[in-house]
Amino acid sequence: MSAPHFAPVDDDTADLLGLIADDPRVADDYALFLDACKTAALHDGLVRVNEVRELLTDRWGCLVIEPRRLSAFWAKSTGRGKPMVKTGDWAVCKGSGSGNDGRPQPVRRWVGC
Repeated sequence: MSAPHFAPVDDDTADLLGLIADDPRVADDYALFLDACKTAALHDGLVRVNEVRELLTDRWGCLVIEPRRLSAFWAKSTGRGKPMVKTGDWAVCKGSGSGNDGRPQPVRRWVGC
């Protein structure tokens, strides 16, 4: 799949993602998210959104972390000096309840906390 072309996140959106992800009341959710990412990376070191979503889905098919918070956690945990970095590869989203099915999602590499 060729890489899609996206514009950088604007400052207002980045501020909102930071507010959501950095709220101290969701620290347990963030720890759960990181554990799922680390588990997803056990096979080949790569973290794919689809695999993490499956790990964070309960037996009734519901995410155990609110979807918008989950999105904010991806931004919080990816980049230089963070637990994951983008690889430049993409995977097609499937099984999402947010309407993102069929959309490309970046594949990340687990580099550790």
